[in-house]
Amino acid sequence: MYYQSNNTYQELINSGNLALISNDYIKDMLLDVELLYQKLKSEEGHYRFDAEKTFYEPQYKFVDINILVANYTYQVTNGQAGKNLDMPTEIVHKIQNNIELKNGFSLSILEYEKMNGQMKEIIKMAENLIKIINIETNNK
Repeated sequence: MYYQSNNTYQELINSGNLALISNDYIKDMLLDVELLYQKLKSEEGHYRFDAEKTFYEPQYKFVDINILVANYTYQVTNGQAGKNLDMPTEIVHKIQNNIELKNGFSLSILEYEKMNGQMKEIIKMAENLIKIINIETNNK
């Protein structure tokens, strides 16, 4: 997840000091970046709901989460913690044949592509905004 640090933006908006920025294009870009960020956060919320319904709930019915956690911990700590456990074959087959999980993976791909596109657009807008602000401040 991405968490925007926008304290300065919020201060500009809440204090009414956004009016101090004379360049309307810069003001519009600031507002547009914030709007796109809000859309991204909304998309994350939608994805989180889908993930709960299509990933977690079905797995809770037939997967021993302890095995997954132990193996994950083992992998990320390079064997310093957790256990290197194999998932029982019958559970692997249940996972592979569960339509809810398959649909969940498909939805995840769609959601992440959309969120990645939004994040790339935010980055592009922010970089453009920085260039414009630099030009503006160097001309004064």
